[in-house]
Amino acid sequence: MNDCFDRQKTERSSCTHAQKWIQMQEDLGRAPNTVAAYRRALEDYLAFCSRQALLPEAVKREDIARYVRDRWTPVQAWQMLRCCSV
Repeated sequence: MNDCFDRQKTERSSCTHAQKWIQMQEDLGRAPNTVAAYRRALEDYLAFCSRQALLPEAVKREDIARYVRDRWTPVQAWQMLRCCSV
């Protein structure tokens, strides 16, 4: 089988799992803004995986660390520390 086809099938599967998880959060009665935030975060994470050619189901600890570093720029870290040091 073609690796590209397998990757596309797995990416669709990841998207389906994410959509089902979001639906479950809605069914549990989570606040609309909470569900929207979860949706944005999942979309961001899946986009990161796609850009890095990672399969979400197969990521390793170092892939998660790279995602966190990618999301937390020095400015964001400084703002967080500034906010919490009050």
